[in-house]
Amino acid sequence: MDADLEERLPALYQGAKNRLAAPREVHRRLQFLERVLRHATALPSPELVLLWLDARGEVAARSIYLPETVIGREAGCDVMIDDPCVSRRHCVLRPVGGESAWLEVEDLGSSNGTRINGRLLPEKGRGLARDGDVLELGGFALALAGRVEAAEA
Repeated sequence: MDADLEERLPALYQGAKNRLAAPREVHRRLQFLERVLRHATALPSPELVLLWLDARGEVAARSIYLPETVIGREAGCDVMIDDPCVSRRHCVLRPVGGESAWLEVEDLGSSNGTRINGRLLPEKGRGLARDGDVLELGGFALALAGRVEAAEA
């Protein structure tokens, strides 16, 4: 991200305080996205991956398994995240409809909640996400990168 834009971004949201509750949170998500999506350029086009920063600050990636991907701390999850703020079975991702660029994100009754771009899902609630969105499991952030393709029957 251009350093000048990075410095100006909080000021751009200053006039929108009534519309955006937390401009610093938006800025933080944009910084996170910029960092992880920079590493997503070599991904195969139909593949959808989750990207996050590991304990060493390096970008980690895992493919999304369709038709359903369970994310959590438990060893049996499709994507295992070893972080205490992530529940054993935190959330599940599913494509919406046949060929769709959207994923349904369902919270599985997690202790610390699931957010899509800062918006908290109700406990055991659902929301929509797509390429470029940030999922927050508790306080652990993951970015979605790539395209969602329907699984063949």
